[in-house]
Parts: sequence; structure tokens; C-alpha cells
Amino acid sequence: LQADAIIGQIMEKLGKKGYLRDYVGAFTADHGQMLGEDGRFGHGRFVTEDILRVPLLFFGSKPLPSFPDTNFATLWDVAPTLVDLAGLDIPSSWQGQSLLRKRTKFWSYHLSPSAREGNRGAVVYYDQGRILKYSRLLAAEGNQPRLEQVFDLASDPEEKNDLIKGFDRVILKQMRSQADEHFVVY
Repeated sequence: LQADAIIGQIMEKLGKKGYLRDYVGAFTADHGQMLGEDGRFGHGRFVTEDILRVPLLFFGSKPLPSFPDTNFATLWDVAPTLVDLAGLDIPSSWQGQSLLRKRTKFWSYHLSPSAREGNRGAVVYYDQGRILKYSRLLAAEGNQPRLEQVFDLASDPEEKNDLIKGFDRVILKQMRSQADEHFVVY
């Protein structure tokens, strides 16, 4: 109810300023929040569904076209989608892609770049309905193991069944390679 009330206030102010004649927009969040799930509180250190799954609402002055694949998106996809809805060209340097088009980028990367002990990073691979998530500690102390995990988020969104043992070694090697390339901590 509070979100609805605030969104109503925002839309009212935008309307009074004349910004709602011909527009597209989005409401979203930058991350989720752990509120005691699995004994965890906060954000920034975790890469669970509670943190990665955020609300996303596109709206506009005209009916929006259909979104062909809403099973998987990242926050990187918001700006390209808004630019596409506005009828403009999407810069090729952007990492995301428009949700109005068939997915061509199948990897996404999720982490806090802080080297704080215990922080985890995740690589998510999405293709043909499969959503596979590989995660590990960003920085391990000494001989500490990486604590790698693999989950199939399509069939196990609560991440109860770690598939790392016996997981397809070819896909696991690709996931590790993607993580090695994209997990940068400071």
C-alpha cells in the first residue's frame, strides 16, 4: 500500500509538470533484502534469490508491446528496454539488452565489488528456460575452499538442492571461466 501511495504521488507530480503526455518509464529497485531468510539480514554480501529478484514495472502513455521472454532479466536490461520503447538505438557498449527482443546475451554477473570476507558472487546462465546459477566466495582466505554452489533456479528457486556434485563438467568449466573473468573485487 505504501508503494502504491508513493507511486501515485510521483505520477501526480509528473502529470502536473506535463511530463505524462508521451512517455515510457519504469519502477524498480537496485537489489532485494534479506529479512531473516536462512538467518541472514541485509544485502550486499549475498547472491540468493531474495537479493537478486527485484520488482520491475514498465509503463507508458501508450499500450506497451508484449515482452517475448519475461522469465529472466537483469537490471542491466532496464535502460536498453526503455531506450527501445522510446524508439531509439541501443548503444552497442551497453551490457544489457532490450526485453522487447529475443534474448541474445545468456550470461549475467552478480556481486558486490567489496573484498569484504564472506561476500559471494554469482554467474547466471539463462537459455531455453534453464536458469543455472553458479556462486562462490569472492575472496577466500589462505587455503580456504571456494565454497562453490550450482542451482537450477527454474526448478529450485529457493536454492535448496546444490547440484555442484555430479554437475556437467563442461558447463561448470564455462561458469568458472565467466566468474574468473567478471568477479573483480577492490
